[in-house]
Amino acid sequence: MSAADEGIQMRSVEPIDGETLQRASDKLLLLPNNWPTLKPEPVYAESTESLRKLLVKKGIGVETLTPVTPHTHLRQERALDWVSPTLLVSSLLMTQNPAAVTIALNVISDYVTEILRGVKSDPRVRLTIVRSETTRRTAQKISYEGPVSGLHELVKVLIRRPPED
Repeated sequence: MSAADEGIQMRSVEPIDGETLQRASDKLLLLPNNWPTLKPEPVYAESTESLRKLLVKKGIGVETLTPVTPHTHLRQERALDWVSPTLLVSSLLMTQNPAAVTIALNVISDYVTEILRGVKSDPRVRLTIVRSETTRRTAQKISYEGPVSGLHELVKVLIRRPPED
């Protein structure tokens, strides 16, 4: 087990609704930090729009669960860790375009390294991915907290089939 694996936690969550799953079948969805309740309103990570634009520039299909407007509540974390928006990755996307997630994690890694250049040599990140198994109607929340250099370990976790409940 690598040091990055030690920063990975997984737990089952409620299955994703059909409409959201349909939207995530061919793209990444950026979820609000307070997903799935969205109460009292959706709250996104401050970096959501920057990350969305970078992913689109790299050819990755991505959108936010709800529109991000000038009135959207964006949460700024005051720490030396970089906090990512939550990503929804469907099993259909992993099957049809497995490179999309690898590229997305590489984009995140490069982005974090660049914005924290000079502050830390291997910055810490907090990233949550919700993986949805379409055929089994299950979902897992995968949380990573650790060095940016360990993000590549998440790809290995995502391609593993989740255990039967």
